[in-house]
Amino acid sequence: MSGPGIGAALLRQGAVAILPRIACFATVLIVNNLITKRGLPVPGTIATVMLGLCLGAVGFPFYRTQAFEELDSLSATELTLIFLVPITFAKGYELKSRFFFENSTRIFFHAVVGTVASCAVVGLAMFVGLPLVGGRKDVGLMECLAFGALISCTNPVTMLQVFKSRQLADRGLPHLHYTILGEFLLNDGVGIPLFTCFVHAYEEQQKNMTSYTALGTLAFFLETFSISLGIGVGCGMASALVLKVARMDHVQMLSDDQHHHFNTPELGLYLICAYAPFLVATAIGRSGIVAILFAGMTMRHFAHHNLTRVTRGIFLPFVQFLASLCETYVFLVLGLSVYGIR
Repeated sequence: MSGPGIGAALLRQGAVAILPRIACFATVLIVNNLITKRGLPVPGTIATVMLGLCLGAVGFPFYRTQAFEELDSLSATELTLIFLVPITFAKGYELKSRFFFENSTRIFFHAVVGTVASCAVVGLAMFVGLPLVGGRKDVGLMECLAFGALISCTNPVTMLQVFKSRQLADRGLPHLHYTILGEFLLNDGVGIPLFTCFVHAYEEQQKNMTSYTALGTLAFFLETFSISLGIGVGCGMASALVLKVARMDHVQMLSDDQHHHFNTPELGLYLICAYAPFLVATAIGRSGIVAILFAGMTMRHFAHHNLTRVTRGIFLPFVQFLASLCETYVFLVLGLSVYGIR
């Protein structure tokens, strides 16, 4: 087959692979809308996962198991590079800093101390318990701690959706809402660098913990977290400066009959500034999630007011819209991927 023929065949193959996911995605959006309109007490995340399981069961006889395995493998890359960024950035950008810092002590103990303690308990329990129940005896402490760090990043998405639907923050309980929201945001910022540290130590052939390894892991964690935080805050401040210097409000706007109702170059530049911290931190081997979280918080505080009035009004709803679609897709793939497990 010639070069153009191969390209057309690959394009057709890609369309065939994507079309079922698009159909499932559309079905989930319709069903979730019906659940919301009828006021059924079913959280959207649970409904999406269950629909993914049901749709996967319907499609499983028609698609080979390898297709679901490829979906799971591809989704890991998509999840990291595409879908987690809008979700994390939106949570940081919509965060009200006053309530966040008023509850910073609670958030710190839940997100930092709690995540580290959970990681240690789960890791040590696996390390001690696996040989006792007949499991593998060659699993090192670093592998167990890496699993503990991975499993300790709990995200109470459903609980936050319930809080938001009940308007808990507006009914006199902002401390509860923002404590759980802050823990939800920061425990990933703690757990992911911890996981990276333990994997790094394991790759260095240090399967068991020594005092030298512990100090090295702690130093690597502090370095990863602080550099990622610095990248996020620095990029957020830089975006404020870029918007101020570029003076995007001087861009000549087209008339309404040309269907140009907002400043497209400004919106595009702001989205690039929002995505840049994740790419920079990931490119140098640091935590892109921590960077994009603190970039969102910094950009809302400093850069948001340098936007034009129209862009200020549409940017947060636009980012929340992207985050909602990404979150729905992630939970859908979570349900579909069950059928790729061997």
